[in-house]
Amino acid sequence: MIPGKHPPKRVAVLFTPVEESLKDVPEKMFDEMNLAVSARQVLQALASQGHAVRKVRFGADLSTLAVSLREFGTEAVFNLSECPFLSPEKTLEIGKLFDRE
Repeated sequence: MIPGKHPPKRVAVLFTPVEESLKDVPEKMFDEMNLAVSARQVLQALASQGHAVRKVRFGADLSTLAVSLREFGTEAVFNLSECPFLSPEKTLEIGKLFDRE
């Protein structure tokens, strides 16, 4: 390991699907606004630094999301989700998945 460099982590890149809401956006703007594209770019950057990465879609079912994150052995989440299901409170629920008792 390089001095000052942190050891690799298992990082989940969480994103909110927005393709449907961007269907009428010009292609140039679509790539800039599409969180799936951003997630892919973040995945590539993290992987190039030696991290194990997985793209995870923020779906309607939080229990499915929790299982996916735990099965991967997630140590960190890069959260790209933006107001999932038009509810800012949903974003806060992600943190609860990692609360330890």
